[in-house]
Amino acid sequence: MKKRKTLEVKKRELDEQAAAALAAKKSNLQKETPPAPSESEIDMGVFSTKRGNLLEKIYVASAPQGKDFALEIVREWKLMGEETLEFENDKKAFAEKREKFNAEKKGLLWRVSDAEKKLVQEKQVNSNKQKEWEVACERTNKELQSQRDAIVRLSGEKKKISDEAEEERAAHQKR
Repeated sequence: MKKRKTLEVKKRELDEQAAAALAAKKSNLQKETPPAPSESEIDMGVFSTKRGNLLEKIYVASAPQGKDFALEIVREWKLMGEETLEFENDKKAFAEKREKFNAEKKGLLWRVSDAEKKLVQEKQVNSNKQKEWEVACERTNKELQSQRDAIVRLSGEKKKISDEAEEERAAHQKR
């Protein structure tokens, strides 16, 4: 039983020592590793040809390894920086074009919406005019039908009166 407790205590101590050693190594690595350039450093001209920039520092730091190699690294970094700046400029130009396109699209959508509203209004007006026209046609048809009926009735009365007058004349001539 005592052996087990002592083993557990030793194990805990070793775990604590390992954790402390790992933390120490991590902090040493973070202190030794230089930070990568940020986007703001790139924007501020880190890759420019001015003296004292990051590229020059890299060149000086890598000079003992060989000048050709260091010069190649500097050229690559300059190209990478130029490409990054070009990409950022293209990204800004694209964002501006997209904003302009969205504004035009919004304007077109407003115009289409307005045209659709006008179309609905015109359809309503035309529907109302159609109803009014149908009512007017029906009224005119009724008036014309009543006038035809009156004409037919008057024609019938005229014929009847004419026939009676003919009969009276014929009767008057016979006498």
